[in-house]
Amino acid sequence: RPPVPVADTTVDPARIIAAQRNFRSVLIAPAALAASQQELLEAAGRHHLVVGQVDYAQEAQVAGRFSQASMHLPLSGRYADIRAFLANALASQPALSFSHLAIQRNTPTDLNSTLTATLTAQFLLGEQAR
Repeated sequence: RPPVPVADTTVDPARIIAAQRNFRSVLIAPAALAASQQELLEAAGRHHLVVGQVDYAQEAQVAGRFSQASMHLPLSGRYADIRAFLANALASQPALSFSHLAIQRNTPTDLNSTLTATLTAQFLLGEQAR
């Protein structure tokens, strides 16, 4: 006989609904994805970063009725510029997150050398209108 699930009496359905609405309010429309991705690339340029070959992907999260669009984004530039770019991008695009970030100094002994950052940017998309 399967175990009987325990009802959690501390769960407030109104809080769950509010959290779901808050999450859905952050999602961007699929039609806005290209503009959001382009803005991210332009922001890198404004921060004096050189962008390498960008790879794009998208994965549907069927149960949650949203998608994650990702950009594998190699950048090179100064550490301060990379850091400013990341902070600016996250502040300006609520549906954006960085799921992976690797930074490598091109010349290990030179503290002012150019760095290479490889990151994966993810955009949360609402489902297509039906």
